[in-house]
Amino acid sequence: MRSAMSREVKLKTLPGDVYTHQVDLDTTVEKLKAMLLEHKTKDPIERKILRVELLQDCSIMVDDAQDLGKTGLLEAEAVVTVIYKRNEVEAATQAEVHTQGLFHLNIPPDLTAISGRAFQDCTKLVSVTITKSVTIGNYAFFCCFSLARITLGDSVKHIGENAFANCASLESITLGDSVTHIGDNAFRNCTSLASITLGDSVTHIGDNAFRNCVSLASITLGESVTRIGKYAFEGCNMLQIFGQDYVQ
Repeated sequence: MRSAMSREVKLKTLPGDVYTHQVDLDTTVEKLKAMLLEHKTKDPIERKILRVELLQDCSIMVDDAQDLGKTGLLEAEAVVTVIYKRNEVEAATQAEVHTQGLFHLNIPPDLTAISGRAFQDCTKLVSVTITKSVTIGNYAFFCCFSLARITLGDSVKHIGENAFANCASLESITLGDSVTHIGDNAFRNCTSLASITLGDSVTHIGDNAFRNCVSLASITLGESVTRIGKYAFEGCNMLQIFGQDYVQ
């Protein structure tokens, strides 16, 4: 039974689907947007880079604080158009990123190297996808505090010094089977990093590579690892290392 304090709002997506959503009378436009974002995806990282725009009579509704009842959207014939937008950019350097909000980064497929400090201090970056064979330069993503997810293609071979150091939101990363070298301090102070999978091609893990990754519980070394540098796992107090013996 519907509450006397609730109404149905009619929603239409751009593909033309129409459905209804139950809301309280004091629901604001902002609250409705949050509900629709939750409906779109359960992935917390995706929710960070998706945003919802609501159109009323072909005009964008900008007053997020307004109650839905005052917008007229709870009237019987009213229909609001829902637009989902992903804040996604393709760029080779931070200078090419023109956005004020949290965003996902795609590295251009024709790029062969991400230069040193290319995205250093890019604090709005939430996730990055690198699909082609590139070298990740020193300090490339240094201090990207919001960076939570990295997807590396199987062709990435080299991760430079301090490449992802101080990325405090980074939770997990899977290194492709082509990565051979993890530079000094590459993931130092990634305090949220809980798991990492190393491909069989990794031979070198640099000094302090995972130092102070306090959430890191386990790591499996591939058969090709021949050297782990000094203090590579210093401060990883919960860490268990699995795999073959290595040379310290």
